[in-house]
Amino acid sequence: MVSSINLGNFSAGTNGTTPVTNLSSAGLDITALIKAATDAKGIPATTDQTTITNNNNIITALGTMQNQLTSLMNASESLTNVFDSNGNQSNDVFNNRAAFITSNTAVAGSTYMGVTANNNAAIANYNMTVGALAQTKIQSTNTFSSQTASATQVQGGAAPNLFSAGTFQITGGQAQSAVGIASGDVITSASITSNGTVGSTVLDSTFGTGGIGGITVTGTGDKALIGSLSGLNISGAQSGGAGTPVTLTMAINGSTYTSNAITANTGGSSNQIAAGTVVTLTNSTTGTSFQVRVTNATTISNNSDLSNFAANVGNDLSGITFYQSHQISSFNQAAAAGTTTLANLVSTDVKLNSSEFNPSTGAMGDISNFIVTAESAPGANDATMQVTINGETYTATGLNGTQNTNITLTSATNSNNTLTLNLVTPGISLNLSTNTAAKQVQADLNTSFGTGVNITLNQGDSLQTIASKINSSSATSGLSATVLEIDSTHFQLSLQSTVTGVINAYNINDTANGTMSHVTLTNVQSASDASFTINNPLVTLTRPTNQVTDAIPGVTLNLFQQTPGGTTLQVQVQNDGTGIQTAITNFVTAYNNFKTFAAEQQQINSNGSSTSTAYLGKANDSVLRTLLPQVQSELNAMVTGLSPSAKNSLASIGITFGDQAATSTTPVVGNTLVVNSSMLTSAIATNPQEVQGIFDQMFNSSANNKLQVFSATKQLTVNNFGVTINSSAPVGQQVSFSYNDSLGAPHTVYGNFNGNSGGGVITGASNTPFAGLTLLYVGSGNDTITGVSLTQGITAQLFNTISPLLAQNGAIATEVNSYNSQNTTLNGQITTINQQVSDLRTQLLNKYAALNAAIAKSNNILNYLNIQAGILTGGHIGG
Repeated sequence: MVSSINLGNFSAGTNGTTPVTNLSSAGLDITALIKAATDAKGIPATTDQTTITNNNNIITALGTMQNQLTSLMNASESLTNVFDSNGNQSNDVFNNRAAFITSNTAVAGSTYMGVTANNNAAIANYNMTVGALAQTKIQSTNTFSSQTASATQVQGGAAPNLFSAGTFQITGGQAQSAVGIASGDVITSASITSNGTVGSTVLDSTFGTGGIGGITVTGTGDKALIGSLSGLNISGAQSGGAGTPVTLTMAINGSTYTSNAITANTGGSSNQIAAGTVVTLTNSTTGTSFQVRVTNATTISNNSDLSNFAANVGNDLSGITFYQSHQISSFNQAAAAGTTTLANLVSTDVKLNSSEFNPSTGAMGDISNFIVTAESAPGANDATMQVTINGETYTATGLNGTQNTNITLTSATNSNNTLTLNLVTPGISLNLSTNTAAKQVQADLNTSFGTGVNITLNQGDSLQTIASKINSSSATSGLSATVLEIDSTHFQLSLQSTVTGVINAYNINDTANGTMSHVTLTNVQSASDASFTINNPLVTLTRPTNQVTDAIPGVTLNLFQQTPGGTTLQVQVQNDGTGIQTAITNFVTAYNNFKTFAAEQQQINSNGSSTSTAYLGKANDSVLRTLLPQVQSELNAMVTGLSPSAKNSLASIGITFGDQAATSTTPVVGNTLVVNSSMLTSAIATNPQEVQGIFDQMFNSSANNKLQVFSATKQLTVNNFGVTINSSAPVGQQVSFSYNDSLGAPHTVYGNFNGNSGGGVITGASNTPFAGLTLLYVGSGNDTITGVSLTQGITAQLFNTISPLLAQNGAIATEVNSYNSQNTTLNGQITTINQQVSDLRTQLLNKYAALNAAIAKSNNILNYLNIQAGILTGGHIGG
């Protein structure tokens, strides 16, 4: 008899299910059956997760490769003048300069002078001496018995060695009025006969003022028309053949002037410029224009005649000095209004006529000090007025005791430089009859021109108080004061310029109050300028400071000490050899690091399979696989286009290939770079330009100011060529390249031009020797540029090879995006599979639970049947 059906025991489970816990009595392991079924269902998810892990390892390796290549690209960039993807030119170490100083004696040159050079400095050698150092002006007062007791008596007091209450004025020093350029300036000129060649040239020496017609300025003052004109660049153009109008273009000090169309058919024939023709040249930016007049009829039948005419015009203008009559806008109207004598004077009443202009400061001069003296006796009419401008003395003499006519102060060295005060229009009368009145005019002039700082002393002020008042204005006046303690009962007030140089020396002008008339000032040290010589050729220069930045372009000199007689300093401005060697060494290191990384990623086991960490090798990564031989080839190559005798490979300067031995963490690395330091040092020292040619991108042309290379690829197969630009030609024919092939045969091919008459971008066309070339052009749109040469050194080519790989949409980024995209897809699949596994587990558990319930029900029935059978059996027995 069957007593029960038993497949195992179930216990309460999750989600209302009744999982099997022990089925051993039935010989069935339902838990194992469910696990086996769900594990089988989840196998694809496990496979996907393994793929994701491998992908992440590859992505990490690609990131490491990107970092290694970035380091290599940066190291390459420092050795070449290529442009990056943002249009920024690299900081090419070959353009860096270093300055060295030595002496012809045992004393180091740096004892006397320090020198630095920036990248704009020209490579050159200079012999120099230091004659004198710039010094400040120093004065000291008589002694006082105390620094805290009163040193100032009542105004007008006569006690000796004491200050008097009142005001004195500090002028000069830093208290200077800088005269700049303002709108409304008027320009005049000196005589054209000053160059002594008018008789043989084309311009009329009697026209206008000294041969130059009226000059007008509609905008701000034109710097180009200040000073003596020299080095003019004058060219001409015809709009057609003989007899057509002629146009002159003139460059003066960097500013361009263009003439009106000059009629060339009025001189008795169809191609003559008539005698007396007036030519007006205008600067389109400032509106400045001036006129010249032709002396004799001039024939212009061809471009050669036109070039001669332009040259003759330039010859006549060369050496002419233009003077600018300038309204001094820095005149302080408010300060003048508050004075006793100049209350009605305004800036339009003040004019400076000068040929001087300082482009670095934008000023025509610095007015530093007015000095006014009274007439010696009533009616003597010998009063004077003097002013210092840029260290130059301007003077007016023969002034009246009651001066009510205009005053013109004239330079002692150049009579064309003048300063005019218009007293007539405002109706001003200056009292110059007494010393007191003249000093008041002097103080008012310095106040109004911003060249004076007033110091007011009160009765009872001590030396410390006086020093404090002076120092409160030091930043403006350029004068500092210090109380010196000689001993406990002797004190002096020491006065000193805050800046060295004669032009920065202060002046103390006592006003009518006689504030300092009873104090004795002793000169301790006179202000002086630094002096030094440079033999390029031998010249003696002076500067107001001991730091000189404008003697040699791009070079800063710091003067420390006067050189003794017989001592000469040698200043050398050279390529920064140390910087070059460091940059090359950094490049070698960056390349070897990349090679080590590549070797690790391509490392294989003894059975030929990739090692567990060679993720890119296992993935057969296309970037690494393609890049390695390409880089190797570029480093092995000889640079083409260099001089036949020049070094043209890494090996020629001591950089060769060798294997790097394995270490505990890295495999053997083949073809790493090995540097022979002494050989490299020697190559850099002997001929840095040759070393530069091996690494750098070298470009030159007949017009480097108009044409520069932006980028070039290995597709470019021509090193020497010419470029013609004609922006008015049909599209596709606006740029042409001319070159000779290897057999010397000439060829011309068209390029592409994206621009206009002001310039643009030139690119070589596909399937031509100039494919891959991009040039930047700035010009008129009508140019022929010859002698264009371009060589691509090793790091220039390497930069162009690596840069695209690292771009935002480059090959590495594309691969990383691809792996990330695949991971996203796989993670989605894993989520789906995991849900399916969970659903299967639930289904199986529910099925086995239902089976258990059915078995339980069957057992109940069996029990019931057994009971019934027992009853029946028992009944028979019992009966």
